Amino acid sequence: MNVWKWFTGVDEIDLRSGGDTVLRFLQAWPAWVVFLSALVAVAYVVIIYLRENPETPPVARGFLIFLRSAIILMLLAMIMVPALVLLRNIHVKSSVVVLVDNTESMTMSDGTESPVTVDASAEAGRAATVGAVIQRAGLTPDQPDEPTRYEAALAALKLDDAAGLRKLASEQQVRLFTFGDDAAKGTLAQGGPIELANIEDPDQLADGLSKLESLEIKGKHSTPTKALEGVLEKLSGQAITGILLVSDGRSTRSSDLAKLQEMARTRNVPIYALGVGSDRNPADVEILRIAGEPRAFIKEDLTVKVDLRHSGFESKTVDVRLEVKGHPKYNETQTVLLEPGKATHQVQFRLKPEEAGRYEFSASIEPMPGEFDLDNNASLPMFVEVIDRKVKVLLVDDMPRWEYQYIKNILYRDPTVLVSVLLNWADQDFAPEGDIPIRRFPATREDLAEYDVIILGDVNKQIFSQEQMENIADFVQKGGGLILIAGTRFQNPNGYAGTPLEDLLPIEIAPRESQPAGPFTVSFKPQLTLEGAVSPVMRFEQNVEKNREIWQRLHGVFWFYRCRTAKASAQVLLEHPEEVNPYTDKPYPLMMVQPVGAGKVFFSAHDSTWRWRSGTRYMTSFWIQIVRYMALPQEQATLEASAFRYVHGEQAAVHLRIADRNNIDEKEVKEIEATMLYRPSAEEAPQESKVTLTRKDQSLAVYELEFVPERVGSYEITAMPPLKSGPMATSAEFIVTPSREEFMEPARDVQYLKDVAESTGGEVIGLADVSLLAARIKANNRTTPDDKPDEIWDSPLALLVFILLIGTEWILRKRYRML
Repeated sequence: MNVWKWFTGVDEIDLRSGGDTVLRFLQAWPAWVVFLSALVAVAYVVIIYLRENPETPPVARGFLIFLRSAIILMLLAMIMVPALVLLRNIHVKSSVVVLVDNTESMTMSDGTESPVTVDASAEAGRAATVGAVIQRAGLTPDQPDEPTRYEAALAALKLDDAAGLRKLASEQQVRLFTFGDDAAKGTLAQGGPIELANIEDPDQLADGLSKLESLEIKGKHSTPTKALEGVLEKLSGQAITGILLVSDGRSTRSSDLAKLQEMARTRNVPIYALGVGSDRNPADVEILRIAGEPRAFIKEDLTVKVDLRHSGFESKTVDVRLEVKGHPKYNETQTVLLEPGKATHQVQFRLKPEEAGRYEFSASIEPMPGEFDLDNNASLPMFVEVIDRKVKVLLVDDMPRWEYQYIKNILYRDPTVLVSVLLNWADQDFAPEGDIPIRRFPATREDLAEYDVIILGDVNKQIFSQEQMENIADFVQKGGGLILIAGTRFQNPNGYAGTPLEDLLPIEIAPRESQPAGPFTVSFKPQLTLEGAVSPVMRFEQNVEKNREIWQRLHGVFWFYRCRTAKASAQVLLEHPEEVNPYTDKPYPLMMVQPVGAGKVFFSAHDSTWRWRSGTRYMTSFWIQIVRYMALPQEQATLEASAFRYVHGEQAAVHLRIADRNNIDEKEVKEIEATMLYRPSAEEAPQESKVTLTRKDQSLAVYELEFVPERVGSYEITAMPPLKSGPMATSAEFIVTPSREEFMEPARDVQYLKDVAESTGGEVIGLADVSLLAARIKANNRTTPDDKPDEIWDSPLALLVFILLIGTEWILRKRYRML
């Protein structure tokens, strides 16, 4: 039989299969061309042979004409590729795609009691719980009380012996796909789908589901839209009657939903969304940062602020603990109410260090029942330098007004303060007052540098030489504190116009003529600004609301200096409750603080704090707080990370803030280069690289760096801004933990699932509703021709026939002398 197949050339089809077999020309010409070509060829042969040897018998001549025509017609037939074609049809099944999310968010648990009802008005049986679905499916989760989303999805597919998929597989093909980017191995880098099984028969269903069940859930990023597009592209040209998307719907990468919707509608492919997971983000409490002043005096109030972020624990309390390494007596725990509607809270701890030294603070949160992530419950350490010495204050005024008298007494009585008092209008015989008596303003910078704070009342500028005013400016630039108190004689601030002291003022001086004349008979109560409410110098009580109440109980103010405006770098702490500044259309500022170089300048637009002394402790508290605050030099430049912990793939932000914008040439310095040290682990050597901080907002002396860290580990960025006062190094540290992008907002994206389903003609279904798909997704099976050709023009039999024809003609032509 094999010899016969070889000889005839029929080796591709089985003639005994029972199907019909026909002869076809695979490259047939049009019939009229074939007919005309054959007619011309035969006519040509007849003409040629009629002209041949006339002695040839007519019968032989006719037979030769037949042979030559047969040879030409056979060649013509071979050119059109003759073949035997076995006629047959095939049955092509349409496909239903099941696309399962394989990313880390599917490893989350939402509890067994999570409802999976989709639509209360839909068919009976839609109301269920995850636990009930898993029990009906006969699955045993690794943790029965906390089945994962993936286990819940498997239970939905296997429900009632996989009745829904089994019904679909009996009529159509069921194609199982999974999607998810495994960042570690680079698999599915675009979130594209991988086919696990092509189920063409219900008996193959168990094997396909077992592949899903044994799949390792490891995808780091998910993009359901890209995965759905990938399925449509992979199965291009095939009949897809529907896609079942099994996912929480969350995307960690941007995608074009409109493109997917257009693709699905064009091919008439409805998408059904089986949403898993809770529609609320899991409960979690996180420490964002811990902050405080870098320096403090011994036995003074030190405030440490801890910022929290939370979700899912509204109206519950959480314990926040502050620990001071090596000083357990300062450890403290505060119970905080997580208020509804507030995603962030700030907790403030106040303590009075009794010993000098470097203190290390850290904050932590007591774990909450059901908390999602415990790794973010602790902060990196924060360090504070506590100084053991008394604050030296120089108090200067022209006249012994009430404000001067009470401030002098407060400072003189405080054991942590050493004060020198200079009253310019005092008689020459008047004995100097204070802990450190003086008779004249310090003449040199070295003498002035002995003090921490200078308080200037309504002082006439004539008492200062040009050099002494320059010395005051230098004193502040190098870290000293300057307090200015306005007066009704307007020596302070109007008298300082055009002097080095004007540059230090946190206000723009207004003309003397714009100030109203007295007497002033109506008082008002200043109000705290938002900055003032959280400022340590304006704090009488730790609770913000109680502190505001105290400010409202203080005696009112009758007179204040009406400035033109506060400077851009000034921080307004206190303002007028009603009167609006016509220059700015904002309330008049009454107290403000401004950084200047390494120092600070405080300005009070009124001299009435002495009115707070009657029966209260608040005037004393206020002036001791502000003197201590002003005595501590501030960092001229501070580099901070917006958070101390980032997850891999998250954008990190670092800000370099220049305390005094006049301390750097902002027009020239647009960028500042910094050094970044990356440490993969404590055991490995750091790797150094250069980064650039850029000034984006022209109104602020802030330089920013935003980037996505490529590797997990610790980072330290050090910058040395070119300050006019001299370069100084400042650094910031943060850590990058393994990617948890899938867990950042893992709640089921209800709106996405609804949009992708309804816009393509599908619907959102619940875990208990896979069986409904068989009624929704109708088969589109079709029968198509699948004829099997077997070319015979190149067979040995064809060659033999051709040789016989041309050989016979040659012999006869030789016989009748036609050669």
